[in-house]
Amino acid sequence: MEIAATCLVIDARTLDSLTVDGPALKVRMRSQSPRLFPFRRLSRVHVVGSIREGLDSLLLCAENQIPVAFFTVSGRLRCQLYFPVYENSILSHWLEHVDFDVEAKQIYDDWLIHQTLHVISMMGYTEGARESRYQLIEERLRSLCNRYLGRKEFHSAMDWLNGMLSVHISQLIVAYGLANQSRGKRRLMDDLSPVCELLLIYFLATYASKQRVRVAAQSMSDFYQKHSQEIEYTIRRMLTQLATRLESIV
Repeated sequence: MEIAATCLVIDARTLDSLTVDGPALKVRMRSQSPRLFPFRRLSRVHVVGSIREGLDSLLLCAENQIPVAFFTVSGRLRCQLYFPVYENSILSHWLEHVDFDVEAKQIYDDWLIHQTLHVISMMGYTEGARESRYQLIEERLRSLCNRYLGRKEFHSAMDWLNGMLSVHISQLIVAYGLANQSRGKRRLMDDLSPVCELLLIYFLATYASKQRVRVAAQSMSDFYQKHSQEIEYTIRRMLTQLATRLESIV
């Protein structure tokens, strides 16, 4: 259990106690001294394994706008705790109408195509037809990861990384005023996840080409947090541009 950037990873298998101490989360692991993590320094909490201590403390994290995600020991995302969103944003309003408004749907579709191509160009890939560029790059990057890590390890690594990515994207979308179970949020999750996953595979292939990758809860969390700022910047930029384009509809 370590804090990497603003994400706290707790391995429930070695957790002794989890309590709240003032404006901080107090974590004690077996055979270790307790550590304090101020709520203001936490953006997410990831719990690995079945937790038996401190559920009330995790609920308090969610109440303080700090999402809590639960993972199996093999990296599969089980569920998340959120504080509900009550205020709808302009982005939320228009996403509810994308399927029924021709102009809004055209703006959304154009936005998604251009954002996908932009992310691909960030990786240095510009060849191939626009329609097939994503598929070609994905196949190339997955092939590299299978070569560097082996198929089994690559699959395990992506279980971890996709779970962390899902939590992160969800958190950022909610911050734009979309309710957790809204149609708009589900649409954005479905459309943003593949693009951001491709970016993660690119990071993983680049890293694996230089050194051995160890696939475990903490190492995958450290890897994700190393790239989390770039991922967050990319998602925020995409959402801001979408909101700006939809707001232009009269």
